[in-house]
Amino acid sequence: MLSELVYLSDAKLRQFVPLARRRFSGRLKMALKVSTPLVGVDVSPAATSDERERLDHLRRVTEQIESHARWFTDAEHRPGQWIWFEAPLNDMLLDDPFSHMVVFLDPADPVEGYDPLDASGRKVRLLMHGSAEHLLLPAPPPRQEPPPAARIVTEYATGGTAWTSGAASRPPAYSEVTRSRAWFRREGGQAHDTLDTLGHQDLPVLQADSPPTQLSRLGHLHQGTAELVDWLDRRASAPTAAWTRGYARVTADLAYPPGDGDTAAAFSRVVIASPLYVEYAHDLP
Repeated sequence: MLSELVYLSDAKLRQFVPLARRRFSGRLKMALKVSTPLVGVDVSPAATSDERERLDHLRRVTEQIESHARWFTDAEHRPGQWIWFEAPLNDMLLDDPFSHMVVFLDPADPVEGYDPLDASGRKVRLLMHGSAEHLLLPAPPPRQEPPPAARIVTEYATGGTAWTSGAASRPPAYSEVTRSRAWFRREGGQAHDTLDTLGHQDLPVLQADSPPTQLSRLGHLHQGTAELVDWLDRRASAPTAAWTRGYARVTADLAYPPGDGDTAAAFSRVVIASPLYVEYAHDLP
């Protein structure tokens, strides 16, 4: 049986160190058909010893994970826990400064056979982030320009007159500026900041019911993630999403309660995770 891999994280495989050698018998031997510079050959039971060891290690890791992994729409995932998924996903590569990342997202529009709902009947979105070097597609998707970074807006106040940089109103004269007070604020860029945070794996331990959390360079994780999902949705669609399955480690599980702004009508949660592997699921739906 061949598994056609889209993504495989060697970094995560290396985190699993066997405490003792164990033999697994009575299981169907696994072979992976991979077309990538990383392997470059069809890996089968007749493969080299290094390739066979790599496959055996992947099998042992997945056997361990599958014993406690939870379905991704289940409630109250904690960071570091493992989830499993069967979902149509779009994958996206980005230009600098995020060229090291690949992002996977399930579609916003309905897909036959895919119904990721929570107990209240509201939609759960799956957003996954990984390293671009672990992508195993023979023809990677074209790179997209990333979301714009925040811009710094300067506000001045001179007496009873206020002026904002970049606005259409008359800028103050130099003599007025020297007597004014200035405030600096960041405008926009929260989707960009969310990608920056995910790309550096710089997230604290968050519970599903955590309040909005202040992070370094990210003022509001919930809002930034919602903006990132919206930005990705406008660049991908359900017809381009391929059915996949795999395991992923949870980064954060963000809840959007009813009435929490415009996102309440779109989804109830976004499960953010980093995949161990993603494979095509041609037998689905």
